[in-house]
Amino acid sequence: MHLLLLESDRQQAMRIKILLQEEGHVVLTTSRGLDALEQIRSGQIRMVLVNQRSEDLDCIDFTRIARRMSLTDYLYIMILFDTFNQEQINSVLAAGADDYMTKPVNPVEISLRVKNAERIAAIDTRDEALIAMAKLAESRDRCTGRHVERVRLYARELAQAMWEMGIYFGQIDANFVDLIYRTAALHDLGKVAIPDAILSKSGKLTPHEYEIMKQHTRIGADTLASVMNQPSPCRFLRMGQEIALSHHERWDGRGYPNGLSGRDIPLSARIVAIADVYDALTSARSYKPAFSHSQAVQLIIDASDSQFDPMVVEAFAAVEETFDRIRQQQSDSSEDIVSHIRPAA
Repeated sequence: MHLLLLESDRQQAMRIKILLQEEGHVVLTTSRGLDALEQIRSGQIRMVLVNQRSEDLDCIDFTRIARRMSLTDYLYIMILFDTFNQEQINSVLAAGADDYMTKPVNPVEISLRVKNAERIAAIDTRDEALIAMAKLAESRDRCTGRHVERVRLYARELAQAMWEMGIYFGQIDANFVDLIYRTAALHDLGKVAIPDAILSKSGKLTPHEYEIMKQHTRIGADTLASVMNQPSPCRFLRMGQEIALSHHERWDGRGYPNGLSGRDIPLSARIVAIADVYDALTSARSYKPAFSHSQAVQLIIDASDSQFDPMVVEAFAAVEETFDRIRQQQSDSSEDIVSHIRPAA
């Protein structure tokens, strides 16, 4: 596994590096938090061990920034404390750290903790296979372009804002934010089973075709349910199933497939619903051009307490400029755009 050690004490860094290299890991070292973030951005680092104090960033700020970076694979963060301090430990865990150790580092303990991190990385790899499957389903729908990537980025920004604003306190934490970023990609997994004649149709769907299209919610949820290990399915699959099944439900109960309303709709699905609709509004369809960012924002705000959870809309309004930036950065290339596009289901 590729590890990064952020440690300002060079002697300590060398001792830990040699220990982990003997375990077969590739270990990079740095003493500066900003340098560490640049190395993490490369996408090769799977675990970072962070000293309580670096030359330029404290461990809490570093953890928050690292968690918000756009990474494909899960980054396991372990903090190395100089002394035991429960208040500081609680703060860094709340910021998104996975684990911690106190110095001096025990060789056997750090070896075992890194092995635990490897097991989590292996689980994440299996999760990414499902995300690849979701992208395969999305690729059959020619109108969507980079829809999957945008929706998962929008969902993460919404969840992050809700966490920072204290919305649904106790339900959203750093793990929830990371989890919804990965599972939002599964929202249209069921489209893989929708006939091409419907999925790729130019123009508006007939009522019968629309009913078939609506089945993608149940198909996606059933697909994920089939690979769960009962009675304790992993959180990734459980949240993915919630999103796949319920992201077309409405706050007022007029959605599908189950007509759920209010807080009976899973929170993850209520968040992804706004991310999904924003992307649909700002993308071209056969019956309309793409709405502007400002138009899409107003339509979503107007649908608060009817289509969408008002609390999630409040968070959306707080980060709508970030949505616009993501939309521009992740815009579809000319190869993604076709001249005849059917409306989204």
